[in-house]
Amino acid sequence: MLEESVTSDTTDLKDDFHQGYRNRFSAIPWDVPYRPPLDHPKPKVLGTQSAVVCGPEGEEIYCDQYGRVKVQFFWDREGKHDDMTSCWMRVASSWAAETFGSINIPRVGMEVLITFLEGDPDQPLITGCLYHGANLPPYKLPDFKTLATVKSKEYKGSRANELRIDDTTSEISIALRSDHGASAINLGYLTHPRPSGGQPRGEGFELRTDRHGAVRAAAGLLITTEPRPNESKHHKDLPETAERLATASDQQDGFAVQAKELQAQEAGDQDDVAKALHAQHQGVLGSGPANLTANEFPEFTEPHLVLASPAGIALTTPRSSHIATGEHLALSSTGHTSLSIGKRLLASASRGMRLFVQSMGWRLVAASGDIDVRALKDSINLLAKLNITANADRITITAKTELVIQGGGSATTYNAGGITHATSGPYTAHAANFAYTGAKSLAGVFPEPPKPGKGNLELFNQYAGRQGIKEGDYEVIDALGKSIKGKLDGKGFASVAGAAPGPAQVLFGKDPADTWSDGSYIGKPEWPLNPPGPEDVPSQVQAMVAQVLPSKRWDMLEKGKDMAQTGMSAMQTAQGAMQTAQQVKGVVQGGVAGLPKLASASMPSASGLLGAASKAGKLPSLPAPSLPKPSLKTPGLLAGEMLS
Repeated sequence: MLEESVTSDTTDLKDDFHQGYRNRFSAIPWDVPYRPPLDHPKPKVLGTQSAVVCGPEGEEIYCDQYGRVKVQFFWDREGKHDDMTSCWMRVASSWAAETFGSINIPRVGMEVLITFLEGDPDQPLITGCLYHGANLPPYKLPDFKTLATVKSKEYKGSRANELRIDDTTSEISIALRSDHGASAINLGYLTHPRPSGGQPRGEGFELRTDRHGAVRAAAGLLITTEPRPNESKHHKDLPETAERLATASDQQDGFAVQAKELQAQEAGDQDDVAKALHAQHQGVLGSGPANLTANEFPEFTEPHLVLASPAGIALTTPRSSHIATGEHLALSSTGHTSLSIGKRLLASASRGMRLFVQSMGWRLVAASGDIDVRALKDSINLLAKLNITANADRITITAKTELVIQGGGSATTYNAGGITHATSGPYTAHAANFAYTGAKSLAGVFPEPPKPGKGNLELFNQYAGRQGIKEGDYEVIDALGKSIKGKLDGKGFASVAGAAPGPAQVLFGKDPADTWSDGSYIGKPEWPLNPPGPEDVPSQVQAMVAQVLPSKRWDMLEKGKDMAQTGMSAMQTAQGAMQTAQQVKGVVQGGVAGLPKLASASMPSASGLLGAASKAGKLPSLPAPSLPKPSLKTPGLLAGEMLS
């Protein structure tokens, strides 16, 4: 719009003449297209309409990245119920936000209800879904009108997932179910499915599946039948359980003290167990503030698993059971502990067995078979304050070297030298007849100790880089003191059979590649943390040079040896010479064929040593040693012998 006007004022005085120009206009940006105003209003759609969700052939769920779907209206006679029938239409949701909310995509074939924002036909919106004669509800109505459910259907399948709420009078329940593995969580009044009769199945909760199951709690787990009506306490409240654990721990401590006082146990036998039990009890009690208003409660200090019941715990299986602990196992009962075993009771202890009875005695009865008590390495000691009674048809006492019977200050000794009776009082013997027929000896027959089981012990001796020490010696001392010796294979491995069950001691010999290194020694590396001191240099240098130089030239090195002890540089060079000496020894053991390698390896180290020593003082010149050309035909030279 442009407006213009011209004004003119004239007077008699020419100097007072005025003339002006004025305009007014409206403009739009250059890059904005001009559109003329709409003189006709846009059509509006009044009310809502229904349609059927459609999509490509064979597709059950068809949508875009925004969850929009396509539909075909019932009045559309030209539509083909495919993905080209309509534009994308948004679907209303009860909760929608960025990356969270609720979503239920209408599926192909569902009837939906469509409204239009402000009646605009270009802004359709799906607000809900409708059941009809072809799409019936999940449950028959009105028979199961008390059921509220959210039930889905497997994509291109027949199975389903369901959240079902049952509001039947006095029988309310809720279930979360999946047809995969018949997995379900059932809460409340448990029944079979209502459409199948709804027979009662119990009350409470049920977590079940036909597949695998797991209960995992990284901070700890409490499984208990202690009642807490109406959620009246902290969800891990367990004072009764903690009290029972404390009582059991005190009982363990009390019996342990008595056992030590009566020498049934050695001091410290149960200290580790007691410490572990007390620590576990404190961990179950928990730590932290107790502030109910801030939802702060003492929590497990470690991820304990606690099982508790005021009535009892029953464990049963038709197969085998195994309880394994990495540390200690403690069993406590204030009443009886009963073991009923169908076959054998087998108990093995690596470090001894101690049994203590506070009162009422200890009884061992074999209804049939022998009672066999053996000490394969040490003694059997019997001690009684009153009597030791043995009743049998025949009692045999046999001693391999000597039998001594003592009582009241009198004694009888039986050994290979004869029989000696000793008493400070009268000696009385009653017999109908005495017969002395001459000397006779009857040696006792002793059963051989049982041979230990042929268990296998695998040995590995490796460098830090996991490379095996080849053909090293080893010695195994088993639990009975038997020594088994042998050699490792080329990979530093050996399998030892015949050792007695129990703890064993293993010793490895020298490293064949470095005989100065003890294979059984594990400590700090000697290089470079602990270099040889001055007192170590002369003997090592002397041993190395003596193999390389003729004996007649040894005197020329005495001065160099003394200077090497005073110079730090000579010490460092000697370390390299020590390593070379190891190579020299390996070459010498390899025979004459290794002499060229011997010469080439030894000369640089020897001359380097002399060069370092010369810095401390002048040394006479030393010619290089002359070595004969190695040959297997050298007369008088054995394989592995050093030339001199």
